[in-house]
Amino acid sequence: MQKLRKVISISVMALTVFVMSGMGSLVSAASAQPGDLVKAATSKTVYYLGSDSKLYNIPNEDTYFSWYKDWSGVITISVTDLNSYGNGIPAGFVTMRPGTRLIQRVIERHLEHNKRAPVRGLFVFYWLNK
Repeated sequence: MQKLRKVISISVMALTVFVMSGMGSLVSAASAQPGDLVKAATSKTVYYLGSDSKLYNIPNEDTYFSWYKDWSGVITISVTDLNSYGNGIPAGFVTMRPGTRLIQRVIERHLEHNKRAPVRGLFVFYWLNK
């Protein structure tokens, strides 16, 4: 009985030291893998976790829904875990998915009014006839 009490006491002390040393937070941070969508429990901002283990801010719902159909893939993590990726500072922004929206741009108002073009990449436009 005395040995069992010692084993339990030592186990509790070891577990307490493990959790208090911060090693316990490494386990929960590892649950988010590159390619996951993460957000802090205290914030509404959603981030994409890149293959470089850096955060990329998804700036608005339009951008989010151009890539994903619902919120089911977002993992909520603690602020401490979020800060473990790139010091919690976003490395950049996720942009609108190419080919999903029409944008409108006015070019030489007196010649061409409100031409529309689908987004095909960064600053590459293919004009559509009205």
